[in-house]
Amino acid sequence: MVYNSRLQSLARKLGVYYIDITLETIDFSKGILNEAYANPDLSNHLLDEGRAAPLLADRIVNDWVSKEDYRAHF
Repeated sequence: MVYNSRLQSLARKLGVYYIDITLETIDFSKGILNEAYANPDLSNHLLDEGRAAPLLADRIVNDWVSKEDYRAHF
Protein backbone atom coordinates (compact mmCIF):
# COMPACT_ATOMS: atom_id res chain seq x y z
CA MET A 1 0.00 0.00 0.00
CA VAL A 2 3.09 2.19 -0.14
CA TYR A 3 2.34 2.82 -3.82
CA ASN A 4 -1.14 4.13 -2.99
CA SER A 5 0.24 6.45 -0.32
CA ARG A 6 2.77 7.87 -2.75
CA LEU A 7 0.10 8.28 -5.40
CA GLN A 8 -2.15 10.10 -2.94
CA SER A 9 0.71 12.38 -1.95
CA LEU A 10 1.46 13.17 -5.59
CA ALA A 11 -2.22 13.88 -6.24
CA ARG A 12 -2.26 16.40 -3.39
CA LYS A 13 0.85 18.12 -4.73
CA LEU A 14 -0.75 18.35 -8.17
CA GLY A 15 -4.10 19.51 -6.78
CA VAL A 16 -5.89 16.42 -8.04
CA TYR A 17 -8.51 14.62 -5.97
CA TYR A 18 -7.47 11.05 -5.13
CA ILE A 19 -10.13 8.35 -4.88
CA ASP A 20 -8.96 5.54 -2.63
CA ILE A 21 -10.61 2.17 -3.21
CA THR A 22 -7.99 0.18 -1.34
CA LEU A 23 -10.39 -1.14 1.30
CA GLU A 24 -12.69 -2.49 -1.39
CA THR A 25 -9.98 -4.09 -3.53
CA ILE A 26 -7.48 -5.63 -1.11
CA ASP A 27 -7.76 -9.18 0.18
CA PHE A 28 -6.57 -8.43 3.70
CA SER A 29 -6.27 -12.12 4.61
CA LYS A 30 -3.55 -12.41 1.92
CA GLY A 31 -2.30 -8.81 1.99
CA ILE A 32 -2.62 -8.48 -1.77
CA LEU A 33 -5.07 -7.33 -4.40
CA ASN A 34 -8.32 -9.28 -4.35
CA GLU A 35 -8.41 -11.60 -7.35
CA ALA A 36 -11.85 -10.22 -8.25
CA TYR A 37 -10.13 -6.94 -9.22
CA ALA A 38 -6.89 -8.32 -10.61
CA ASN A 39 -5.88 -7.66 -14.18
CA PRO A 40 -6.15 -10.87 -16.24
CA ASP A 41 -2.74 -10.01 -17.72
CA LEU A 42 -0.49 -11.57 -15.08
CA SER A 43 2.36 -9.24 -16.04
CA ASN A 44 0.20 -6.23 -15.05
CA HIS A 45 0.00 -5.77 -11.26
CA LEU A 46 -2.52 -2.90 -11.48
CA LEU A 47 -6.28 -3.08 -11.12
CA ASP A 48 -8.29 -4.33 -14.06
CA GLU A 49 -9.98 -1.17 -15.33
CA GLY A 50 -13.26 -2.86 -16.18
CA ARG A 51 -13.52 -4.52 -12.78
CA ALA A 52 -12.55 -1.39 -10.85
CA ALA A 53 -14.73 1.01 -12.85
CA PRO A 54 -17.97 0.31 -10.92
CA LEU A 55 -16.21 1.02 -7.61
CA LEU A 56 -14.77 4.28 -8.90
CA ALA A 57 -18.08 5.31 -10.44
CA ASP A 58 -19.85 4.66 -7.14
CA ARG A 59 -17.33 6.80 -5.27
CA ILE A 60 -17.64 9.63 -7.78
CA VAL A 61 -21.44 9.59 -7.70
CA ASN A 62 -21.99 8.97 -3.98
CA ASP A 63 -18.93 10.34 -2.20
CA TRP A 64 -17.79 13.28 -4.33
CA VAL A 65 -17.07 16.28 -2.17
CA SER A 66 -18.25 19.83 -2.64
CA LYS A 67 -15.89 22.42 -4.10
CA GLU A 68 -15.43 23.89 -0.61
CA ASP A 69 -14.46 20.51 0.81
CA TYR A 70 -12.23 19.88 -2.17
CA ARG A 71 -10.36 23.15 -1.58
CA ALA A 72 -10.01 22.38 2.13
CA HIS A 73 -8.60 18.95 1.27
CA PHE A 74 -5.63 20.57 -0.45
